[in-house]
Parts: sequence; C-alpha cells; structure tokens
Amino acid sequence: MKHYSSAILLSLSICVCSAQNQWTVYPAKDSIDQSDTTSKNLEFNSAQKSEVIVNQDPRINKLKTKLADEKNILGYTIQIEVSQQNQIIKAARLKFIKAFPDTPIFDEYIAPNTYLFVGRYYDKNDAIAFQNTITSAFSNTMVIKKRILPPLLKK
Repeated sequence: MKHYSSAILLSLSICVCSAQNQWTVYPAKDSIDQSDTTSKNLEFNSAQKSEVIVNQDPRINKLKTKLADEKNILGYTIQIEVSQQNQIIKAARLKFIKAFPDTPIFDEYIAPNTYLFVGRYYDKNDAIAFQNTITSAFSNTMVIKKRILPPLLKK
C-alpha cells in the first residue's frame, strides 16, 4: 500500500513540476498590443488561431453618448423653497425671477416634495455669498452640494 501511495505522489509531483511555465516573466512593454478593438486574435501557445467576437447591444453606445452629452459636475446651489404644493413653488419662482432675473433657477421633484434651487456655483464660498444676498427676500435658504450643470463663466 505504501508503494502505491508513494508512486501516486511521485507521479503527481512530476506532473505539477512539468506543467509550470514562466508565468512570472512579463513581456516587454513594446510587445503588448494596447489597441481597443472588439475583435482580437488570440494566440496562447497553440498552433491554431482563435478569435473573440463581442456582440454588443446597440443601446449601450446610445447610453454612452447620452451620458457623455450630460456634463454634470458636483457643485453648489441654493435651495430656496420646499413644498408639496405647486402654487407655493410657482409663487417663489416668480418672486425670485422678479428680484434676480439673470440667476438660473431650476426645480426638482423628489416625491412627495418639489425643491426649488437657484444659482450654480463651483465652490461653496460663492454660493454662501449669493445666499447672503437673497436672505432679505428668502429667509429660509440652504446651500446644497449636488450634481448640477456647470455654471456659466463670466467673460
């Protein structure tokens, strides 16, 4: 019995040692193909060539272009009103547009409330400065960090 087990152990160790290749030797940087294609020829120590073809859903490309078009950034805006009633949001919007016609204003509906935001700023200091400007007309305001469209740069 000992002879059989030692023979099996010896044959397995020979198979393991002969199956190892030089996996720790990396190829030179100039020999690595870094092209971005959906079809590549594969040659892994074999005489025959293999090929991989990726069947991609066309909606993925549409989604990529849509996300590339929407260039939102993480910036700051000022929340001037939160309400479940559209009349309150419309009144606050009208009041703000009359007082500050050049400042962008947008609203966002997150059930069950509608949030009214004004201004788009890269940094918090500019947002706080504008918040102090509108405090006389809108007493309950907050500076919010959120994804916004990039603010227009002044020329």
